[in-house]
Amino acid sequence: MSKIKTILSQLSPASRYAVLILPIFISWAYRVISPAYWSTTDPALWFFLDSLAIFDGKTYVFVDHPGIPVQLAGSLLLAITLFFFENKNEFINYYIAQPETFFQIVNTFQLLLNIGTLVIFYNIVKNYITEHKTLAALALPWMFYAIHPRSLSTLATWSHNSFNILGALWLLLLYKEMRNDFYSNRRKQIFFGIAAGALAMIQLYLISWIFTGILIIFLHNLQAKQTIWATVKDGGFFISGSIISIILTITLIYNEIPRMIRWFITLASYDGPYGTGTKSIYSFELLSTSIQFWLEDLFLLYIVFAISLLLLGLGIYFLRGNAQQELSSINFSFGIGLLFHLILQFLLLSKMYYFSRYTLSLMAILTIFTVISIIIVEMRPAAPLVSRIKQAVYGLIIISMFFSLARQLEQHNKNYRFEMEVAVARSVLANTLAQNRGIEKNEVAFVYYEIVPTKCAGLLVADNSIKAFPEQISALCPNQYAINNLENLSQIDWDVLAILPIYQSDTIIEHLEALGAKRIPNSWGINRSEIFFINENK
Repeated sequence: MSKIKTILSQLSPASRYAVLILPIFISWAYRVISPAYWSTTDPALWFFLDSLAIFDGKTYVFVDHPGIPVQLAGSLLLAITLFFFENKNEFINYYIAQPETFFQIVNTFQLLLNIGTLVIFYNIVKNYITEHKTLAALALPWMFYAIHPRSLSTLATWSHNSFNILGALWLLLLYKEMRNDFYSNRRKQIFFGIAAGALAMIQLYLISWIFTGILIIFLHNLQAKQTIWATVKDGGFFISGSIISIILTITLIYNEIPRMIRWFITLASYDGPYGTGTKSIYSFELLSTSIQFWLEDLFLLYIVFAISLLLLGLGIYFLRGNAQQELSSINFSFGIGLLFHLILQFLLLSKMYYFSRYTLSLMAILTIFTVISIIIVEMRPAAPLVSRIKQAVYGLIIISMFFSLARQLEQHNKNYRFEMEVAVARSVLANTLAQNRGIEKNEVAFVYYEIVPTKCAGLLVADNSIKAFPEQISALCPNQYAINNLENLSQIDWDVLAILPIYQSDTIIEHLEALGAKRIPNSWGINRSEIFFINENK
């Protein structure tokens, strides 16, 4: 670590920024060169069609997260390109035919958003961390990307899960402003409330940011011996901002409010993901299962949490009874507030533990919890053991960053190759069937069950839900259909059914065989043939 520290200290400020953003830029550039858009169509294409539908006089209808700020951001980014087109129809038809352009635009936006967050993070860490400052300023901003196995994929995935880094930025900026004039500046209190409300509207479980903000304000005023009235005013302005943000956001989906409420009730009433599992709001069995599941998938997250908790405990212990260096009200409120935030978020996410991508929000909190723990432990001159622990944490993060980059790019490359192989297999299969049956290639009727990684499959299944552009998508994808219930297959004059192996249960295979579906003969020599079934009755 000392060699890395020496090299970094010799770099110019501009060169340090370049090193800081290099891993995420490499990840982004690799995904631009070899895109795999159709492996993440859910929810990317849902958000895309919803954002585009505004320009056709429709309203947002995809409110299953709710995700409204994501649709709004997509619409604003699309609006920037309007002047490239002669009229609205040309604009809409272009993007339906080329959704890749939309993804390139929003992914560039995501890159800039992440770079901006890293730079702000870097400068704040430099200002508040005193020991191993050079290593800390590089390692701590990288922590979000280095520890979580799905973090870098958010740079090229248009999803509500791609904005968790903003949660870390919100907490960090709140800490910075509380050390300045947050409590005398009502506009800042309202602004942070508005931002927390927007986070909650991106993804419902991010509502914990609102609760944590309230708790931090309360704990600060309690420690600082402020009056109850001062606490009510500070918290009131913050809560008012959150309420304003939520109300303004919900007005954009006023037609869908009843459905959103039903979705929320279903989500909360079952102990499985998306309203599945046993009818129960919560159970200790669910908590135990989620802990074990994440222990296998997110082992590094547990390690960093344990180290950060140790540092926080050591910091509080060292300052105990020291009148010269007592724990400030801001550090106290953040240390305890973020510990509460981690526990609350853990409980919220355990209802959806299958989807470890949701734990990116947990990673966002842990990143700032680690920073605050280090700030607290540095309020007292560091003992050699504590200094070595911190240096080891920074080293672990830096090393993990490059392992994470390599691992996640390898996974992306698998998705990219899989998409290419499926596209080639579909084309070869269409040609073969067309020749065998004496018809044109585009007359071969394809049906896609659930998610299949091709453009038309993604557009069709998304529009089945959004119902924004059925005519345009049908024209783009003739004789192609998407279903999520195999009972609907009998209503279609189909030639080929595409269904990924993860959906091919014994029950489904028996059902398909009863409908006259059979696997492609090996003699046809088609790669990825396990995905496709042909209609034996034709």
